Amino acid sequence: MRARATRAGSAPAVALALLLGACGPGEGTDESVVEFCAAADDLADGTVLQGLDLTDLEGLSPQDPSLSAAVAAVDRLAEVPAPPDVAGPWHEVVAPLAAFLEALQDAVPSSATSTDDLRAAADALVEPEVGEAGTAVDAYVTEHC
Repeated sequence: MRARATRAGSAPAVALALLLGACGPGEGTDESVVEFCAAADDLADGTVLQGLDLTDLEGLSPQDPSLSAAVAAVDRLAEVPAPPDVAGPWHEVVAPLAAFLEALQDAVPSSATSTDDLRAAADALVEPEVGEAGTAVDAYVTEHC
């Protein structure tokens, strides 16, 4: 796959840095908030991308087991019911990450279409709306987790 490793490869790291600080469930939280806090923590600490080297997109195979694991982990994050106060922002944070990973998985080496799709998915990760959503999720996490 021929993609700009510096631009697309740095987008997930930038997006994750913008998104969340670590969290843990606080006292008196209900089970759904605890589940959400755990999911937010997995996103913030990079657990969902564990083992995935995004610094070398050209060397990343769509069949890479770490890519498949990351796609599955982000899919699980998308299924976590976010509290109503933060459901919209949570979706705005998780959806572009899922789209980026799916674009990586669907990429066809040497395909201009795949490269364009991957670049668009990487660009979506650093959109201002995603940063704002990450800030909203972080504020919720700080207050409730």
